[in-house]
Amino acid sequence: MKKWLGVGGVGFVLASSMTVPACSGPNRNFNSHGAAGASGMSAGNTGGTSAAGRSAGGHAGSDEQPSSAGMAGEDMEEMAGAGGDAGGDAGGGCSDGYTGTPSTGCVDINECKTDNGGCDKAVTCTNTPGSRVCGNCPFGYSGDGEAGCVDIDECKTNNGGCDKTVACKNTPGGYTCGDCSAGYTGGGASGCVDIDECKTNNGGCDSLAACMNTPGSFSCGACPTGYTGTGATGCVDIVECLSNNGGCSANAQCTNTAGSRTCACKSGYSGDGITCTAPGAGCKWSCTTPGCAQVALDNDGDGHGSSACAAAPGDDCDDTQSSVFTGASEVCDGIDNDCDKKIDLSDGLALVGAVQDLPSRSHVSIAVGSGGVFQVVGTSPPGTTGLFSGTISSTGTATFYSSPIFSPDANSQYSLTRMAWASGNSQYGVAYAIDGFGGAGTRGGTMAASACCWQDFNLTTASNNKKGDVTARGQGDLLFAGTSDGNITFNTRDGSGVKLTGNLAVSGTWDIYAPRLASSGTSAGVIWQTASPRALNWSLLSPTLVPGATEQLATAASYADISAIGAGYGLAWIEGLGFRFAIKKADGSTQCTSSVVSFGTIPSNQQLAVADSTNGTVVVATSPDSNLIHLYRFDSACKVKDDIDVTTTANAPTEPRVALGGGHVLVFWIDAAYAHYRFLSDLLCH
Repeated sequence: MKKWLGVGGVGFVLASSMTVPACSGPNRNFNSHGAAGASGMSAGNTGGTSAAGRSAGGHAGSDEQPSSAGMAGEDMEEMAGAGGDAGGDAGGGCSDGYTGTPSTGCVDINECKTDNGGCDKAVTCTNTPGSRVCGNCPFGYSGDGEAGCVDIDECKTNNGGCDKTVACKNTPGGYTCGDCSAGYTGGGASGCVDIDECKTNNGGCDSLAACMNTPGSFSCGACPTGYTGTGATGCVDIVECLSNNGGCSANAQCTNTAGSRTCACKSGYSGDGITCTAPGAGCKWSCTTPGCAQVALDNDGDGHGSSACAAAPGDDCDDTQSSVFTGASEVCDGIDNDCDKKIDLSDGLALVGAVQDLPSRSHVSIAVGSGGVFQVVGTSPPGTTGLFSGTISSTGTATFYSSPIFSPDANSQYSLTRMAWASGNSQYGVAYAIDGFGGAGTRGGTMAASACCWQDFNLTTASNNKKGDVTARGQGDLLFAGTSDGNITFNTRDGSGVKLTGNLAVSGTWDIYAPRLASSGTSAGVIWQTASPRALNWSLLSPTLVPGATEQLATAASYADISAIGAGYGLAWIEGLGFRFAIKKADGSTQCTSSVVSFGTIPSNQQLAVADSTNGTVVVATSPDSNLIHLYRFDSACKVKDDIDVTTTANAPTEPRVALGGGHVLVFWIDAAYAHYRFLSDLLCH
């Protein structure tokens, strides 16, 4: 508590903490300049009334002209009055900061006990005699304990000294630093240090991916080429070979590797695996440093490379046969052993068997029966009439019967015989003409293998029937054909008689040559010739004798023949100074047709016959004007494989016949003096 004291017009401050004893003192009179005021003040201090003060001042000068002392007294009076007032307020008690009375004793008040003595609650209040002292504001505060302490927000300056990656939190008189974030080590106050996760187990990334450290974390790079997935979840090898062979050539082996694949050309190919080049036909690759070259294959291991290798031809014309190469010996096997582009007969090998002479027979037909025995039927020798039969055994021995197979009409001529063997009923079927073309007609008959039990019949019921033929079908029966103007009539027979009939309408007039039949399987092929229009025609009969479409084979053909072969049907016909050969498949479609094979000199006199063999189709052709009887063998492309003269001593040969059976081929013909045959192996040569 502060108090002011007026002394001679000058104010003095007395500290409230000073003790002013409550005692009486003499009133001191001051000079004329203010003694009275002093007295008044003294009186006030001693508890006198202000009136007494004023009285004391009044005595110091006159009213009319106050002296300086009097003026001072007035001033002092006012101050003394004030002091008197104060003294009156105290009532004579203890000074501020004390409690009690002067008489009983003044006791210091401990202000600090109440509201911390008015100091800021954050400071210490220290009691002093009659007062108290406020301590300084604590660390973290500004201001003072008297006026008040204000908390300092340390976080506003440099994040309070915490690491910049953590939060600073202000607290009364201080602050706290947050914990370091994940990915850091240390403390928020001492400092957070980034953890390099990539140093441990590649940060958890796949071992094939890059780990990249980032502040407080890390990232995984992409999987390398050839892998799928991510660096974080895992890289999985792509098996490139599963798609489009890995981009390798189709002729390469694709092998998967980690993140990629390799391509290697397969055996027999050359290249980098992306591109693999096949060697030429008959060649292979031979690869040495610095590259690859084509060399001839030697598949049969005979030490001779294939001649088919155009880049490096060898001398082996058939690399599938170890016995075939240039310089090898030609043997009878149906192939060109010595690579001179000739086989067997054309390369000097002789036909097996010698030419056999028989008593004269004409219009002979041959069929192979059971056990490989060839049955022969022909017209009578000179001076006799009728049909005579004979056999040529499986060893080539001929036996002819002297009696006709049925009682002939002595006034008739028999010709144009055709014969077939039906295994289903063990019978031969024979078709023949009486009195030739334009004569009494065409007849047929059946007989047993012993040439007995002949049964004769008309091939057609037409009065103008002309020519006929017979063949054995795969069903085991016999199929006969007879002709009349405008028709070819068909019927099948077994041991009990006629079973099926059929008819094929024919346009044009008949040529002098009879129709020809052959059966391949259960169907049959038929060819016939017309003189006007000039044509050789073909049709395929169904198993029920329904004819297919008529196909014109040639417009300049004369003599023709047909035979069943392994591929279906073999056909040949005279055309100009030579002949053509064709193969019809079993379904009637054409497999091939040859060019004209030159032969003979006078087309109208040439004849031929067709039969199958083990190694190709055989065509035997005769040209009486040139004394030629020649054998040809064709392959499945209708190309001549080889050919040879059947004999070099022919005398105007004609009526050639050829048949296959029992592992043999029988060639038969007649000339001006005799009938002849040659008994060959199915390979024809030795």
